[in-house]
Amino acid sequence: ICFRMVSLTIEIGSTEISATAFANYGIELIARGYSIGSRLGTLALKLAENSKYISYVIAAVKQYNSWVVEPLHAIAESHLLGFYAGKKIGDEFSSSLNYCLQIITCFLCGKDLTQLNDTFNDYIMQLLESRKKWFLPQSSIFYWLVVELIEGPNFSPHDHNPNIPSELAIVAFAATAKHYELDLLIDGSKLMRSFLFRLDMSKCADVLDRVVNATCQL
Repeated sequence: ICFRMVSLTIEIGSTEISATAFANYGIELIARGYSIGSRLGTLALKLAENSKYISYVIAAVKQYNSWVVEPLHAIAESHLLGFYAGKKIGDEFSSSLNYCLQIITCFLCGKDLTQLNDTFNDYIMQLLESRKKWFLPQSSIFYWLVVELIEGPNFSPHDHNPNIPSELAIVAFAATAKHYELDLLIDGSKLMRSFLFRLDMSKCADVLDRVVNATCQL
């Protein structure tokens, strides 16, 4: 679909939504090992400037594309800009997505765990209070890792804050909804936990094989 949208843009000219086509097609190319996808991401960001799709395009390009050419701290800053851009134009979904990705990227950058603990907790509680649980599973998974890094691997994040979904609840949700990307993220978090705490790593190879076969970024 995104390739057809790109083709139509080349044939008859661009519209506001063309930016999303280039963003998504660039992601597909990156996932298949073609570095030119990063250039399409840059083009998508240019096309999206001052459009109603800017927050979505920032989220897509910076999360799945820009990691090829940009340091993580710069990507985190871009997600924060995407959060504010979404707020400004009323794109609440993309705004929330950018904020979630900004916190996760800060975690991957090695930011202060105590600050991340508070930020994740506040974000998750906002999702629960607003009943807009778009990214509740993803943010909860990284929240568990932060809490365990602070308190130790035997500490239960669900006991730390019972309002936040347990790992079993999110695993069940991923299976019921057939949410493949969330399923990979759950396995990826287990893999990360195994490395961080030197736990049983007998299934790590299986997780890595799944990610490689899916040609998607963990």
